[in-house]
Amino acid sequence: MRGLAALVVCLVPLGASASPDPERRALFVDLVEALGCEMNNAQAAEILPTHGFDRSEMIEIVYQLEDEGLAERDGASGVLRLKTSGCPGAL
Repeated sequence: MRGLAALVVCLVPLGASASPDPERRALFVDLVEALGCEMNNAQAAEILPTHGFDRSEMIEIVYQLEDEGLAERDGASGVLRLKTSGCPGAL
């Protein structure tokens, strides 16, 4: 579980090449939006594995969202913030 939580905090190299499954990406976004559009390490470790997300899939999704300007990570606080249409004031 610790590796899952580290996703939100760690700054891994940019430019993941894999393309996440659109349905899995939508589920990920829905889960984070349900948390108020922010997810911290503890929330990631608790919620995402119960929905079958592993570290590599989460990385792919977060990279894609960042590349599209729809997410940002704060390495200091360990928080992932979405800027999707489901997040008030994000767009």
